[in-house]
Amino acid sequence: MDADESQFPPEHAEAVANFCSITGAPAHVAEHYLSACSFDVNRAIEFFFEHPPDTRGAAGPGGVG
Repeated sequence: MDADESQFPPEHAEAVANFCSITGAPAHVAEHYLSACSFDVNRAIEFFFEHPPDTRGAAGPGGVG
């Protein structure tokens, strides 16, 4: 996960790490939820559990994952 976090500005890397450790989501999912919530970790985590990502077919043929 550390390699993924290097793409984030330093002020967001800690928020991404916290989000990932609590939700178990990968860094790219964390960035999506955090950016939607202005990098407010608590709001982003709440939003994540209220509206989980659609993972159906994510690793299927032609899918990324």
